[in-house]
Amino acid sequence: MKRIDSTRSRRFSASVAVGTVLALLLAGVAFAAEELGGKLRTGNSVTVGADETVADNLYAFAGTVSVDGTVDGDVVAAGGNVSIDGIVTGDVLASGGQIQISGEVMGDARLSGGQVSVTGDVGGDVAVVGGDIELAGAVGADVLFGAGQVRLTGEVAGNVFGSSGSYERSGTIGGTEDVAVPQPEPTTFSDQVISVVQRFVALFLVGLVAVFALRRPLEAVLTRARTRPGASLLYGLIFTALLMALLVLLILAGIVVSVVFGLLGLGLLVGTFWFTFVVFWILTGFTVFVLAVYGAPIVAALTGARLLLRNQETAWMRILALALGLIALVIVTAIPVVGWVVGLLAFLYAAGAAVLAVRNFGAGDRPEVTVGKGELPQP
Repeated sequence: MKRIDSTRSRRFSASVAVGTVLALLLAGVAFAAEELGGKLRTGNSVTVGADETVADNLYAFAGTVSVDGTVDGDVVAAGGNVSIDGIVTGDVLASGGQIQISGEVMGDARLSGGQVSVTGDVGGDVAVVGGDIELAGAVGADVLFGAGQVRLTGEVAGNVFGSSGSYERSGTIGGTEDVAVPQPEPTTFSDQVISVVQRFVALFLVGLVAVFALRRPLEAVLTRARTRPGASLLYGLIFTALLMALLVLLILAGIVVSVVFGLLGLGLLVGTFWFTFVVFWILTGFTVFVLAVYGAPIVAALTGARLLLRNQETAWMRILALALGLIALVIVTAIPVVGWVVGLLAFLYAAGAAVLAVRNFGAGDRPEVTVGKGELPQP
């Protein structure tokens, strides 16, 4: 009873502490916005008039954000509609349903929105994530994007790198162009067979490396997958949900950090946060990519093969198990709809098994001890 009361007391104290910190944070933001000349602007609509000059950074959060004048610093904006028709001497970080830059941005532009149009000039890089992207202005450095469709009709002095469902270019690029566009699915049976064979060969070669060079960690994952299949699926689902929630929370935290530290003149900390954010998600994205493309099929294939081939102590038996498991998997995943479901389940299954293996790292598996009649178990 005392332990329960103590736990409740600690939770209550933690809640009070978090609430107090949030209250102080909001009070600090309100105070800073009032004392630092209105850097932070909110409401239904925020407008910087054509004759107005903001002699510092601008943080605008509203349904509609319009910058028609001059901002002598950075612009951090979020809203349903964000438009930059004036001049920004620093960087622009904007998120919204519709984003339009028809003015001049002397620094970098980092944009995220449903529809993004850049018809003005950007002196630095343009990094965009959105559904529909139009790049019709002049970009002084590189362009990076991830989008549903992209139209590039302007001039890019540097390189262009991105991924898009469709990509049209009639403009000029001073550097290199590396844009990934999904290729149409094979239409003939022979094309499908070739695609399946190519996928099998790629997975088999990577699987050989994993089986022999990473045998111990792979065996730990396979053990959890085989002995705790239900828990593996559950942990994989939890892992995926937590990863998505973490992304949203870090973005929200980044907005708060940008506003608060920006108002306090701690721009270096803001830059450090977003640099760390980008590096973290690059590494995380790479890990998830490797797990989804290679790790999940290999784990699923080897786990299924062990149901048929019990003895996998020799190298040849492990190779045979890998080959048989992958053959079955690539054939099943080539079936429309069914393959997508199987692939998703394989990813959750492998991810959960990996989480369980990491969670029990160092504990080891307890050896089974057979106790005969009249014998006492060994400690």
